[in-house]
Amino acid sequence: MRAKSRSLEEIMIEMQRTYDEDSRGWGISLGMGKDGYGNIFISGPKGLWQIKVDSIYKPKPIGVGARVGAVDEFKKLISTKIPSYGFRPINEDQMSRLREGMSRHRPLDEIVGEILSAKPSPLGKLRGPGIVQGPIIHSNFHGYISSKQKELDSKLKRNLDKLLFREGIGGIHY
Repeated sequence: MRAKSRSLEEIMIEMQRTYDEDSRGWGISLGMGKDGYGNIFISGPKGLWQIKVDSIYKPKPIGVGARVGAVDEFKKLISTKIPSYGFRPINEDQMSRLREGMSRHRPLDEIVGEILSAKPSPLGKLRGPGIVQGPIIHSNFHGYISSKQKELDSKLKRNLDKLLFREGIGGIHY
């Protein structure tokens, strides 16, 4: 497979730029891979990416990633019934209803549904007292969407092992 492995930082810069160009139709799924590393799948209008990170629980994980394939392949990972990922503004009324519902331990389904039904916005166009980011789907998907993705997954694991070894936090080096 010829997919070029890139740093987490490079991919995130590209994803932010691409998101700002078209904020509709995004999806993010994350979970643990069979190899013990975290896997993040990001789907956008221009393709599907896999990012392999040392941990999905750290605020600043170390990782590498590459393009996996077409957006259609993401449907194997996430139901299309789930609202698309994105950044959505929250107005004052919605903020008040969220605060009140949380303080009184009431269900937030209605207000959350209202917010998620709004169209995601590019980061530069967001205004208002608050912003909701998501949804991010946590998945226990341990398969592969194709033989090429299985090959890419192995390549990303090797590259992450090497990166962690160079950083002095990995003990396995192939």
